[in-house]
Amino acid sequence: RDALMQKLSEELNVCIQAYRPSLLFINGELWGLYNLRERYSTDYFYRHFGLLPENLVMLESISPLLTGSWNTKYELNEGAPGDEEDFYALIDYAASHNMKEDAHLEWIEERMDLDNYIDYFIASCYLANTDWPGNNIKVWRNKNPDDPSGLDTRWRWVLSDMDFGIGHS
Repeated sequence: RDALMQKLSEELNVCIQAYRPSLLFINGELWGLYNLRERYSTDYFYRHFGLLPENLVMLESISPLLTGSWNTKYELNEGAPGDEEDFYALIDYAASHNMKEDAHLEWIEERMDLDNYIDYFIASCYLANTDWPGNNIKVWRNKNPDDPSGLDTRWRWVLSDMDFGIGHS
């Protein structure tokens, strides 16, 4: 289910995980069909964007099932402590300013890729990912404007763990 939804989203402006079904044999005995998947890691962002590993910041929402709260800070998956503060400043600004005013929207657009966010939102809604938006959210950015990849420093979203979509629940 997740692999199908990722594949259906590959033309959108959002990161997806490649997938390949594979038969596993051990000592000539079939152990089953496995789904090989790409992982969002420093290697992924280097292969897809040329982003140097030391310049990647990736955050992931922590499941409310683990914390008992829907209002939990994100976990830093890649980067150094403190790299997440820029994301929280973005969220706080969006929550406390009127986005109908051009100046406020421009501030947001300088810090997040709105086209990416729109495509991420469309995919999650259209594919009826019911384990979202309270769970399985990953955001990333290049923290160094001088990274050789030439990638800007705006926040972007990735599609992740969409098993509960297209009618699962």
